[in-house]
Amino acid sequence: MTNNPMRLEEALLSSDKLQEGNALYMGGKGPWTLGSECAILDPEDSPDPGVVLPQLAVQNKLRFIMFVESLHDIVINAREQIPEASISQLLEAFNYYCENDAFMEF
Repeated sequence: MTNNPMRLEEALLSSDKLQEGNALYMGGKGPWTLGSECAILDPEDSPDPGVVLPQLAVQNKLRFIMFVESLHDIVINAREQIPEASISQLLEAFNYYCENDAFMEF
């Protein structure tokens, strides 16, 4: 998608359009908010071979959170349970997954 920072809300809503193999990077610790800044980056775009920390992540003090496939799976799982899941419910499912390494049951 883009190497430009975005809000987590945008990443959740566009998870089906994100390029496979890229990863979600964020600063700080969860739980995150819809306004939390994040970036979708190619983990292989690293100045140090073998390290999945792209230059933009280093410059912005972001850390690897998950691959975009996992982000999309979180959204799919929430929408399978609640077809019209709100953005707040998607955020709740995202934070739950980050804390528990498991999908949330609504």
